[in-house]
Amino acid sequence: MTQQTLRAFPERLANTVRGLRDVTTPEAEGKWSVTDVVAHLADLELVYAVRIRDILAGSGERALQPLAQDAWIERVHRREPVEELLDQFAFLRRMNLALAERLDAAERARSGTHPQYGTLSVAGAFERLVRHDEKHHAQIERISKAVGG
Repeated sequence: MTQQTLRAFPERLANTVRGLRDVTTPEAEGKWSVTDVVAHLADLELVYAVRIRDILAGSGERALQPLAQDAWIERVHRREPVEELLDQFAFLRRMNLALAERLDAAERARSGTHPQYGTLSVAGAFERLVRHDEKHHAQIERISKAVGG
Protein backbone atom coordinates (compact mmCIF):
# COMPACT_ATOMS: atom_id res chain seq x y z
CA MET A 1 0.00 0.00 0.00
CA THR A 2 2.78 2.45 0.85
CA GLN A 3 4.46 2.21 -2.56
CA GLN A 4 1.12 2.47 -4.36
CA THR A 5 0.21 5.57 -2.34
CA LEU A 6 3.64 7.11 -2.93
CA ARG A 7 3.43 6.35 -6.65
CA ALA A 8 0.02 8.05 -7.02
CA PHE A 9 0.85 11.19 -5.07
CA PRO A 10 2.82 13.23 -7.67
CA GLU A 11 -0.12 13.16 -10.08
CA ARG A 12 -2.58 13.94 -7.31
CA LEU A 13 -0.39 16.86 -6.23
CA ALA A 14 -0.03 18.16 -9.79
CA ASN A 15 -3.79 17.97 -10.35
CA THR A 16 -4.44 19.91 -7.16
CA VAL A 17 -1.84 22.58 -7.89
CA ARG A 18 -2.73 23.03 -11.55
CA GLY A 19 -6.30 23.75 -10.53
CA LEU A 20 -5.28 26.76 -8.44
CA ARG A 21 -5.30 30.38 -9.60
CA ASP A 22 -2.70 31.71 -7.15
CA VAL A 23 0.29 29.56 -6.22
CA THR A 24 2.75 32.33 -5.30
CA THR A 25 0.99 34.26 -2.54
CA PRO A 26 1.93 33.10 0.97
CA GLU A 27 -0.79 32.01 3.34
CA ALA A 28 0.22 34.83 5.70
CA GLU A 29 3.23 37.00 6.46
CA GLY A 30 6.23 34.75 7.07
CA LYS A 31 4.40 31.64 5.82
CA TRP A 32 4.78 29.56 2.68
CA SER A 33 2.97 29.79 -0.63
CA VAL A 34 1.74 26.75 -2.56
CA THR A 35 4.90 26.99 -4.68
CA ASP A 36 7.02 26.94 -1.52
CA VAL A 37 5.22 23.82 -0.30
CA VAL A 38 5.84 22.05 -3.62
CA ALA A 39 9.51 23.08 -3.42
CA HIS A 40 9.64 21.64 0.09
CA LEU A 41 8.11 18.36 -1.06
CA ALA A 42 10.79 18.07 -3.76
CA ASP A 43 13.50 18.99 -1.26
CA LEU A 44 12.39 16.39 1.22
CA GLU A 45 12.21 13.75 -1.49
CA LEU A 46 15.84 14.57 -2.34
CA VAL A 47 16.86 14.48 1.32
CA TYR A 48 15.14 11.11 1.79
CA ALA A 49 16.88 9.79 -1.32
CA VAL A 50 20.18 10.55 0.41
CA ARG A 51 19.05 9.30 3.83
CA ILE A 52 17.82 5.98 2.46
CA ARG A 53 20.95 5.45 0.38
CA ASP A 54 23.16 6.41 3.31
CA ILE A 55 21.41 3.85 5.51
CA LEU A 56 21.77 1.17 2.84
CA ALA A 57 25.44 1.94 2.18
CA GLY A 58 26.45 2.17 5.83
CA SER A 59 27.23 -0.41 8.41
CA GLY A 60 25.05 -0.39 11.48
CA GLU A 61 23.38 2.76 12.75
CA ARG A 62 23.98 5.83 10.61
CA ALA A 63 23.58 9.46 11.77
CA LEU A 64 21.09 11.18 9.46
CA GLN A 65 21.19 14.93 8.84
CA PRO A 66 18.18 17.18 9.50
CA LEU A 67 16.77 19.45 6.78
CA ALA A 68 16.95 23.25 7.21
CA GLN A 69 13.65 23.56 5.36
CA ASP A 70 13.05 27.29 5.69
CA ALA A 71 16.61 28.13 4.64
CA TRP A 72 16.29 25.84 1.60
CA ILE A 73 13.07 27.58 0.55
CA GLU A 74 14.52 31.05 1.11
CA ARG A 75 18.06 30.57 -0.22
CA VAL A 76 17.92 27.72 -2.71
CA HIS A 77 14.72 27.98 -4.68
CA ARG A 78 14.61 31.57 -5.78
CA ARG A 79 11.01 31.09 -6.86
CA GLU A 80 11.25 28.50 -9.62
CA PRO A 81 8.03 28.00 -11.57
CA VAL A 82 5.69 25.57 -9.86
CA GLU A 83 5.61 23.34 -12.97
CA GLU A 84 9.38 22.86 -12.74
CA LEU A 85 9.09 21.99 -9.05
CA LEU A 86 6.32 19.47 -9.76
CA ASP A 87 8.57 17.84 -12.39
CA GLN A 88 11.48 17.69 -9.94
CA PHE A 89 9.30 16.12 -7.28
CA ALA A 90 7.84 13.53 -9.66
CA PHE A 91 11.30 12.56 -10.94
CA LEU A 92 12.75 12.18 -7.44
CA ARG A 93 9.74 10.15 -6.31
CA ARG A 94 10.11 7.78 -9.30
CA MET A 95 13.80 7.39 -8.50
CA ASN A 96 13.11 6.54 -4.85
CA LEU A 97 10.35 4.09 -5.74
CA ALA A 98 12.57 2.33 -8.28
CA LEU A 99 15.06 1.75 -5.48
CA ALA A 100 12.33 0.63 -3.07
CA GLU A 101 11.17 -2.03 -5.51
CA ARG A 102 14.66 -3.59 -5.56
CA LEU A 103 15.04 -3.88 -1.78
CA ASP A 104 14.64 -7.10 0.15
CA ALA A 105 13.24 -7.35 3.68
CA ALA A 106 16.65 -7.11 5.35
CA GLU A 107 17.48 -3.94 3.42
CA ARG A 108 14.11 -2.36 4.25
CA ALA A 109 14.78 -3.09 7.93
CA ARG A 110 18.17 -1.33 8.00
CA SER A 111 18.13 1.89 9.99
CA GLY A 112 19.84 5.12 10.86
CA THR A 113 19.40 7.67 13.62
CA HIS A 114 17.78 11.04 12.99
CA PRO A 115 18.43 13.75 15.61
CA GLN A 116 14.71 14.62 15.86
CA TYR A 117 12.94 11.34 14.97
CA GLY A 118 15.26 8.77 16.53
CA THR A 119 15.73 5.44 14.79
CA LEU A 120 14.48 5.45 11.22
CA SER A 121 14.41 2.31 9.08
CA VAL A 122 14.32 2.35 5.30
CA ALA A 123 10.73 1.07 5.43
CA GLY A 124 9.92 3.72 8.03
CA ALA A 125 11.37 6.40 5.77
CA PHE A 126 8.93 5.48 3.02
CA GLU A 127 6.05 5.43 5.53
CA ARG A 128 7.12 8.85 6.77
CA LEU A 129 6.97 10.18 3.20
CA VAL A 130 3.32 9.07 2.93
CA ARG A 131 2.41 11.01 6.08
CA HIS A 132 4.47 13.99 4.93
CA ASP A 133 2.69 14.04 1.56
CA GLU A 134 -0.73 14.09 3.23
CA LYS A 135 0.25 16.79 5.70
CA HIS A 136 1.44 19.10 2.94
CA HIS A 137 -1.44 18.32 0.58
CA ALA A 138 -3.77 19.53 3.34
CA GLN A 139 -1.53 22.59 3.77
CA ILE A 140 -1.83 23.40 0.06
CA GLU A 141 -5.62 23.22 0.32
CA ARG A 142 -5.56 25.48 3.38
CA ILE A 143 -3.27 28.02 1.65
CA SER A 144 -5.48 28.02 -1.42
CA LYS A 145 -8.53 28.88 0.67
CA ALA A 146 -6.63 31.58 2.56
CA VAL A 147 -5.47 33.36 -0.62
CA GLY A 148 -8.74 32.91 -2.51
CA GLY A 149 -7.32 30.17 -4.65
